[in-house]
Amino acid sequence: MKTAEEMGLTLSAAINGLLRKFIAEKRVEFRTPEIPNARTRKNIEEAHKMIKSGKYKVFTNHEDFEKYLLS
Repeated sequence: MKTAEEMGLTLSAAINGLLRKFIAEKRVEFRTPEIPNARTRKNIEEAHKMIKSGKYKVFTNHEDFEKYLLS
């Protein structure tokens, strides 16, 4: 109710809007917060450490990147 009121709506108006969208689109959308799993958090942390230490390579074009990968 508080969020609807902050938007200048009644809760009833907000729910009716959602129901109309549900009827028109015949779908329901659920969202979850994008929280990385343990493996991804570890990889992000390692990447941050590499950036801070200067141990990373910068490529200015795709060809140089491909040569590096294939070497």
